[in-house]
Amino acid sequence: MKKIIKTAFIVIAGICLFSSCQKNQSSITKRPITLRLSEVHARGYPTSLADAEFARLVEEKTNGRIKIEVRPGGSLAENETDSINALKFGDLAFTRVSAAPVAEYVPKINAILLPYLYRNSEHMWKVLNGSIGQDILEEIERSGSGLVGLCYYDGGARNFYMTRAVRSVSDMAGLKI
Repeated sequence: MKKIIKTAFIVIAGICLFSSCQKNQSSITKRPITLRLSEVHARGYPTSLADAEFARLVEEKTNGRIKIEVRPGGSLAENETDSINALKFGDLAFTRVSAAPVAEYVPKINAILLPYLYRNSEHMWKVLNGSIGQDILEEIERSGSGLVGLCYYDGGARNFYMTRAVRSVSDMAGLKI
């Protein structure tokens, strides 16, 4: 699993999760299997691009035995909470979600979301890829939720999520924050 975590997932905010379902090893080796990955963001968004790279790497590393079908744009689940629930029910194999909805199962994940916690990107990755971040990923599995955290993604720093374009301060005039 550490090999997967160390692979190049240097984009996207959140956590990639998959359900802990048991598969018969002999069925995997006999014929390829396809697993679905839900993504709420649109095709072309950084998280969707990272999901596609994850799918490519899985297919490459398994010599085509396992294929990941990435479904962006909320086509499989309307929001990240619905994605997590679909994982728990076995309707999905993977999803990429932000850390916040995972806090329902692992409250200490909120600690990595605090503002001004990291000096810079290098510091953030040192924490997330170090013992603190790995302990939180392991805690997801230990939580009894049926989920397993694979890695952290970084969607970049931002101050506001908006449903409309903001290119200058004047674009925010009249908005309630």
